[in-house]
Amino acid sequence: MMEDAASAEVYALSELGQSLISAILDGKSLTEIRMLIDSAPLWFQDDDGWSALHAAAKIEDETLVRLLLENGAIWNAGRHAVLK
Repeated sequence: MMEDAASAEVYALSELGQSLISAILDGKSLTEIRMLIDSAPLWFQDDDGWSALHAAAKIEDETLVRLLLENGAIWNAGRHAVLK
């Protein structure tokens, strides 16, 4: 039962992380992105190794990069950071 709860939590966090990356790449408003930053894990990397910070850098949004870093985005993470 405990494994099911842990799996569900990891899945939910992964979905939030993916939503944040997608919102950034899709050009959603800063207000929408801020709401996701408040709930999404900033350590999340998708299957290709992309994080929200990568997405912000790709679209060259310095304000968003700074916002992510100020909120705890990991700037020097290796591929697929793992929550322990």
